[in-house]
Amino acid sequence: MISVVVFFYNGEQFVEQCMANIVNQTIGIENIEVVAVDDASTDSTAQQLEIWEEKYPGKIKVIRKKINSQKAKDSNRLCGIEAATGDYILFLDQDDYYEPDAFEILAGLIKEHPDLDYIEYSFNYTDLDGNVFYEQRMSEPGFHIYTIDTEEERIAYTQKNILPGATFTWTKIYRKNFLTENRIRDNAGDEKTKFTDNYFSGLLALYCKRIGKYNKPLYNYRNYIGSDSHSSHKNDEKQFERCKVAIAFQNECIRRGIMKDQFIMIEYLFARAFLMKTFWRFLFLFDPIPYEKLRYIQNYIFKEYPNIKENPIMKNIPWFQELFQFLDKPWTDECINQIYKSKKQKYEEKGTSFNIFLGR
Repeated sequence: MISVVVFFYNGEQFVEQCMANIVNQTIGIENIEVVAVDDASTDSTAQQLEIWEEKYPGKIKVIRKKINSQKAKDSNRLCGIEAATGDYILFLDQDDYYEPDAFEILAGLIKEHPDLDYIEYSFNYTDLDGNVFYEQRMSEPGFHIYTIDTEEERIAYTQKNILPGATFTWTKIYRKNFLTENRIRDNAGDEKTKFTDNYFSGLLALYCKRIGKYNKPLYNYRNYIGSDSHSSHKNDEKQFERCKVAIAFQNECIRRGIMKDQFIMIEYLFARAFLMKTFWRFLFLFDPIPYEKLRYIQNYIFKEYPNIKENPIMKNIPWFQELFQFLDKPWTDECINQIYKSKKQKYEEKGTSFNIFLGR
C-alpha cells in the first residue's frame, strides 16, 4: 500500500481539489492511505478534512496539531511518516496535485523493483489555475535504475546530476523502511529551520543504495505569488534560513560520524544549500543587497571548507564554477555590485527568466 502524507495549513480553498485528486487516482482509494497533517489551521481546513476522514474511514486519517510548526520544534514530515502504515510514502503540499495515473504508474514500478530506496519522477511548474509554464524533466528519457555500491560510484552519480536530483521531497516515492532505518528526516528541535528539503535530501543522497529515475511528470507544483514556498518574494528574510539549514545538515553529519568517509559528498551538499541556493537569491531578491550576509557566506565557507574549489563534483557544475571565479576575491560592496550588474545583463541579453532557477 502507498501512503501519501499531505501537509495543510489554512488551505481551505485547496482541500476539496487536493483530496479529490488523491481519492480519484486510477489505482483506487483501496490501495491508498492518506495521512493529512493539519498544522493548527485557523480557517475551515480542519473541519473540511474531518468530512473527508468520515467519508473514507480507515483510508484517510487526520493529524490535528494544536501548535503551529512556526512555534513548535517538531517536524510535520516526521509526524506523517510515523503515522503512515504503507510500505511506500509520498509527500504532497496542499496546493499541489498529481497526474491522475501517478500512483498507478509508481505502484507498477515498485512491484517490478521492490528493492529500490526511492523512485524520483519529473514534475510540472504550474500557476494557480494549473496552467503549466515549465516542465522539469531529467536528462534521460524513460525509467532507469542506479545501484550505488561504493563512495566512488556515489560521487560519480552526483557529478552526473543523478544524485541528489531535485531536492524537493515531493519529487519521489520512498520505501518507508529505508527512511526509518537510516533516520532520513527533517531537522527539528533546536536546529529547526525553513527549507528542510535540503536537509532531508542531503541525508537521502548520502544513504541511498539503489534508486530509480522516471522521466515523466507525475506531480504538478503550483509556484505562484502568494504561495508560501514561492521563491521570488522580495526581501523575504526566511531566505536567510537556507544558510541555517545547511549548517544543521553539516552538524548532523558530524554527529553521525560520517564526515571523514563521505567528505566530498557532504562538502558538495553543504555548498549546494549554503552557497549555490543562497548567493543569487540574496543578490537579486533583496533591496538593498544584504552585503554582510554574503560576506558571512564567504567567510564561513573558507573557514570550514578551505579547499572547496578542488571538490571534484563542483568542478563539473557551471553554477559553481561561475561563483568560484570570484569566491576568493574580497567581497566588498563594490565587488558584489559589479557581480550583480554583470549577471543581470547576461540574463537580459538572453531574454531568459532567472525565476525558473530560483524556483528549483
